[in-house]
Amino acid sequence: KGLPTSLEVAMMQLPSFEAAVMQAREAPKAGEVGLVVIASAYHVGGAFLSARHRGPEEEACIRSTLFPLLRLSARSVEGEEEPLTDARGKRVWIPEDGVLVCEGIRVFRGSAESCFAMLEERDIVELTVLAMSLPNLGPCYATAKQGIQGPPLGDMLPSAYEARVRQKFETVLQGAASAGVRTLVVSDDGCDDLSNDPEDFGYILGSILANTLSKALPDVIAAGSSLFGASVRAGIADAIQSRRK
Repeated sequence: KGLPTSLEVAMMQLPSFEAAVMQAREAPKAGEVGLVVIASAYHVGGAFLSARHRGPEEEACIRSTLFPLLRLSARSVEGEEEPLTDARGKRVWIPEDGVLVCEGIRVFRGSAESCFAMLEERDIVELTVLAMSLPNLGPCYATAKQGIQGPPLGDMLPSAYEARVRQKFETVLQGAASAGVRTLVVSDDGCDDLSNDPEDFGYILGSILANTLSKALPDVIAAGSSLFGASVRAGIADAIQSRRK
């Protein structure tokens, strides 16, 4: 009762950052567009400072004012008496069951195609960034990048993965609502680096959206791959259909 009987998610086959910038330029107010960024819970900014890899978190740090806020948040976590850890006791700075809501993030550089050129003042936009981590589902023997990606959890059960990602998306929607986000851009950018299946990732999101009872639910745009977008819609359709039986 009260759950949506139909729900439409727009699809944009663009990198999530570009999709969010496009939406922000058309938004009535600054900060009303939210962008979900898959971020490292183990190393602030991912590989941003080393310049060895450019994923969604690194690009966001290059193009916006995000990185200083990430560092500030990490320092506040480090100052707490009880350390924040993952399920295996390893220290993290983004909780496994939470999300970091970063408001007032100004985008001042263009895309890689422009060599990250500085934007004119009139072209600068403001986003609300929601940083969430994902488990590293790489094989258990693949330890080369675990300093950034976290310990490999290739043996994680599908049910455990679904429960964890479901909790993360629920928190993302709560954070977006509290920040006044009206349009939320989500994509599978960064899933491949962590061996997360875009199809599973999108399907879980769709199921969450269809089962969320909230008048503050933002308009959701599925950016990234077409497989991810189709999976979000499939998750919505299956969740609504199951309630009709």
